[in-house]
Amino acid sequence: SWGRMSYLDLGHLRAQYRDIFLKGQYEFTPDNDSPIIVDCGGNIGMSVAWFHLRYPQARITVFEPDPTSATILRRNVARFPFRRTDVLEAAAWVSTGEINFEATGGVDARVASGGGISSVKSVRLAEALPGEVDLLKLDIEGAEFEVVIDLCNTGAIARIKNIVAECHVTQDKVADFLEMCQVLRKNGMRICLSEAKTRTSLHGAEVSTPFAGLRGGQFLVELYAWR
Repeated sequence: SWGRMSYLDLGHLRAQYRDIFLKGQYEFTPDNDSPIIVDCGGNIGMSVAWFHLRYPQARITVFEPDPTSATILRRNVARFPFRRTDVLEAAAWVSTGEINFEATGGVDARVASGGGISSVKSVRLAEALPGEVDLLKLDIEGAEFEVVIDLCNTGAIARIKNIVAECHVTQDKVADFLEMCQVLRKNGMRICLSEAKTRTSLHGAEVSTPFAGLRGGQFLVELYAWR
């Protein structure tokens, strides 16, 4: 244990604990004792805590654009007995500057394509990566498709050994999801999909389907990629 942890919502905290700590959502086998981990969408720091407990010598860079979550993330990191963590209050994106953002104060805050929501700092991930990355974790609420494709287009993907991405697939993002899978394969990565589940709370238009178990036509799926 590392002490008390601040959080925003008890239900989300329990879900994150279940997925990250109990199910081992981000566990991987690094080829060295000091893996470099880039955590995009750090939220309040549950993944950071797990990475440090599992890989004590890891060096972690964590991106969190939501101001409320970033404040709690910094507070939690300050409590941890871990020092090899850099927190960036910015969105991992395809350009550096500012970007529209829907800040919900929860786990589903996201980059927003429309105007008039709020503005946060953005960082082009392809240019901000360390020299070599042992694990790239992406939980960025739908922005993962553009970010991964940009990593591939710039050649930065060659410096990444492993990826775990939570993909938020609405019907208007299906083509982007398939393109992301294709470009990862073309760039020498093997991929596997795990734990696809329907989700009606994604940021997209729900569609009717003929299937009783598929409400809204939207789903979350974990994508794993490795060299």
